[in-house]
Amino acid sequence: MAVYNEIQSGRFNRWLQKVSGIKGSAPVKQLGSELMPVIPVHHGVEDRYLYSWNRYRQAVTNGPFAAVNSGIRLRNPTGSNVVAVIEYYIGFKLSTDTAGLMTINRGQAAVDLDTLLGSQPNQREDPRGQQQSTTIISINSVALVALTNATSVWSTSVTAGSNAPYVWSEHFELLLMPGDCLQWAEASAVNLPLKVNFGWRERFLEDSERT
Repeated sequence: MAVYNEIQSGRFNRWLQKVSGIKGSAPVKQLGSELMPVIPVHHGVEDRYLYSWNRYRQAVTNGPFAAVNSGIRLRNPTGSNVVAVIEYYIGFKLSTDTAGLMTINRGQAAVDLDTLLGSQPNQREDPRGQQQSTTIISINSVALVALTNATSVWSTSVTAGSNAPYVWSEHFELLLMPGDCLQWAEASAVNLPLKVNFGWRERFLEDSERT
């Protein structure tokens, strides 16, 4: 039988049980009757798994291909019931590369680019969590396919031998809900390589978060 102010979100109780080694039933069954709960109890990245977050990171290089603008797509499949949070990304050029304009669009897509990056088991940060990310990384070797309802979220020139970081704090993190994509592109010219390092975390959406 339900109790007054019963907590329906299980991941907070799971964290309390794991981090404290508590056995038995939920240690915090209900909220107080006033606005008193303090939810921000995060300690460090090593605790993310206890909150049901799985963390991943990847370095991707694509191109160059003749007559093609190089691109990289990170897609959260429709119906995945997963939220992905992009923690950081860094576009960079080697000293031997040609300077270029890097852009990032966010939008929707039901399919990937023509080449899947493939299974990358070492994406995961924590071996206790899900080893393979739910989001899918793909790259192109033919004409870059634009996203639907695309919005530009970042654009910058990257000179040879330099890098361009994005996400300096949690307030700059980007959400990818089911059906959403991020797409990096070398927009200045064709036949140039695109190099990006990025990291993200994922967890399942709970019932109360789906609308």
